[in-house]
Amino acid sequence: LEVNVALVGLDGAGGHGLAVDADAFQRLLRATAPTYRPSSLETGLELEAEVELTYNVVHAPEGSLLGVERALRAELRAAGDEPPVPLIEGDSAAAPAPGARARSYEVEAHGGEVDRAYHAVYRKTFVDSAPPTGEGEGHRAPLALLIVNPDKARVDPGGEIG
Repeated sequence: LEVNVALVGLDGAGGHGLAVDADAFQRLLRATAPTYRPSSLETGLELEAEVELTYNVVHAPEGSLLGVERALRAELRAAGDEPPVPLIEGDSAAAPAPGARARSYEVEAHGGEVDRAYHAVYRKTFVDSAPPTGEGEGHRAPLALLIVNPDKARVDPGGEIG
């Protein structure tokens, strides 16, 4: 089973400037999850079948992250305030001030602008750039996994977006 993985915002342009090496991540996936054994819905027990997984990990094309961030920003709805989560467990310098509150948002991703942005990333990453495949009887379309690392400052409805 082919699994297409797109890294969006993990090229240094996303949150915290994180950069992930696509080849190294692909090797990690192959080493840690080379197969999948489905389970019975009725019993929960693993079936006597094993599926070999083939990973295709790539960085999404330039501009993909900004499109997702703009869609998220447009669809975010205030959900109230919550106590902030410490960035580093046990680090008093990173701990939030006592009584501090953080803004919390919700987003409806299905059928709206966010859904369209994710479809556009998938299309630009895997469909528009893909060579023709031998699709036909017995051929199964690959699964897709988009790993997105948005920049919170750009997504924040109260902030500025580039």
